[in-house]
Amino acid sequence: MQPMQVKNIRTLSMQFDMSLSGDGEFNILAESFLTGAAKDFGTKLEIGFYTHSTPRSASFARSGTPIGTYVDNAGRSWTVTKVDDFVMFLHGSGDLLTGMLDIKGAYTFLMNRGVLTGNEWFNGVSLGMEPMRGNGVAAIHTWSVTYG
Repeated sequence: MQPMQVKNIRTLSMQFDMSLSGDGEFNILAESFLTGAAKDFGTKLEIGFYTHSTPRSASFARSGTPIGTYVDNAGRSWTVTKVDDFVMFLHGSGDLLTGMLDIKGAYTFLMNRGVLTGNEWFNGVSLGMEPMRGNGVAAIHTWSVTYG
């Protein structure tokens, strides 16, 4: 993916389908990284969507500075907070293992709240497991990103 300033992104969404197994504690995060200049990872803001979270991680996310409630284009509510250089979108009603995330819509929400200016550079998006303890498997059956 070529870096692009947030204000110039026309579409940025992610489709995914996954399943989880195991008895461990882990988060599933879809994350994107915004920086002050293209490919400059010295200054960054990490935007994370928790599609599965441990109780401890959910508590940490809720302890951040409140930004508001983001309602995505599918009508799902996300509690949005910020701690240091992390903006966290915590899914409001359990796991979200299949669906679409409108990341551009989330960026617009953050610009409307003054968290982003639009001058930040988008440098990529990822989806994966953040292990905490124990054993677990996240099987990603499909994952695609629409960007431009």
